Amino acid sequence: MLRRDFRHIDPAAARVILVEPGPKLLTGFADRLSASALRALRRMNVEVRLSTSVETIDGNGIGTPEGRIEAGVVIWCAGVRGSPPARRLGVSLTRQGTVPVNAQSFA
Repeated sequence: MLRRDFRHIDPAAARVILVEPGPKLLTGFADRLSASALRALRRMNVEVRLSTSVETIDGNGIGTPEGRIEAGVVIWCAGVRGSPPARRLGVSLTRQGTVPVNAQSFA
């Protein structure tokens, strides 16, 4: 993927680390799908650190309970919540703060 989309990056020189605070990936999915995602990432040489929380982020990396990870780029992909207007609608929200939808919502 790096080679195709970012021609000036040498994929062999890139180090990708995925830090996940939970004991598995994709916690909302079946265990077999979580395990499949983990295997796929490892095949792509992504270092996956499960049960590792991020305590600090700065311009040079992140801090975890296990120690610091220096990084040139940190991409934060957590903490997503439903938009504030959803709370004002008075509808019940999911545990993640999103509005639940189903097939009847689109009828």
